[in-house]
Amino acid sequence: MSDDWGLQGRPRPVGRLRPDGRVFDLVGRDDGYVVSSYKVFQYRARLDILGSDAMKKRLILYRERQYSEFVPIAQSIKDNTNVIPASLAKEVQTYLSRGLVLIEFISPTPDPYCPTDLVRNVVFSDGVYFWDGILLHWVENYRVRMPEEFMAHFDSAKSRPMPVDESDVERLLTAFKIAEPLMVT
Repeated sequence: MSDDWGLQGRPRPVGRLRPDGRVFDLVGRDDGYVVSSYKVFQYRARLDILGSDAMKKRLILYRERQYSEFVPIAQSIKDNTNVIPASLAKEVQTYLSRGLVLIEFISPTPDPYCPTDLVRNVVFSDGVYFWDGILLHWVENYRVRMPEEFMAHFDSAKSRPMPVDESDVERLLTAFKIAEPLMVT
């Protein structure tokens, strides 16, 4: 298996959350496939089919959202609340809530920052990024700092319609499984 991440032959362990809530790790790339694993099982996705979908990113943001001890230590939400102005937070919230729903569960999920808050258990996408109901909740209630990379994308995309529709759900769910996490640094 090739080491595309420059870690001297060791696969890069990156925790991921599957739509069913289980954690899996991105193991590496092998002969045109992205290989991920969950416990002893491995999943392979063909890069030639995924194309640019292999480059999508999942907005995780803060250490409270880490699903694996292997995820790099990130900033805490505690140090990043009430950072963006209320008017900008409202614009970001509106954009995030317009995303294409890829998967949604009936039961809500607890907010990892404030577990007494129950949040819509959903995954959205705009075709470039993936985010969930928790992130939407954090923007709305805590006005959390967003990554500069995402904010540049938001600035260029906020006035356009979402470039994805129901016909993209299956393709995006496949890409979601291997999307790189994006944390605030």
